[in-house]
Amino acid sequence: MRRSLSITWIIALFSLFYLTFIHNYRSMAQMEIQWRAEASSGNWSVGASPCDEIGTGNSQWWYPDWGPNNARNAPNCFGIHRIGINNNHELVMSNNIAFVQINGVIFRTNANQARTINGDGIDLRFSTSGPKIENLSSAQHTLLPNWLFIIHRQK
Repeated sequence: MRRSLSITWIIALFSLFYLTFIHNYRSMAQMEIQWRAEASSGNWSVGASPCDEIGTGNSQWWYPDWGPNNARNAPNCFGIHRIGINNNHELVMSNNIAFVQINGVIFRTNANQARTINGDGIDLRFSTSGPKIENLSSAQHTLLPNWLFIIHRQK
């Protein structure tokens, strides 16, 4: 009897650990981060330490669930995220991170002017909801051929 009680407690503790840490980390890693209208250039990554807290007035990307300082200078800080573009700032952008891992790109309705994105490869292998590039805006956006999309669905 005592042994089965121990197994029950082990299962309960493991379940609690999984729900508290692993599941929450995976949920945060799937968030949509936003390209900022305050970005200093069209580069996706800026600075020597782009994932450091740099101040909200000075960054390329906005991480909505990372407070109190939501500003970062790279789209791949602390996990693999979906990129949202919802403005017309820096209409020529450059992914300057070799094979950056992201979950997808969504052009939102306020990105209503034509945009060109060029640069290094994009790796969409780790998308848990299926990799996608989605255009919800009225503009046409150009992804130049030097992008490489590596797509492998996880099972």
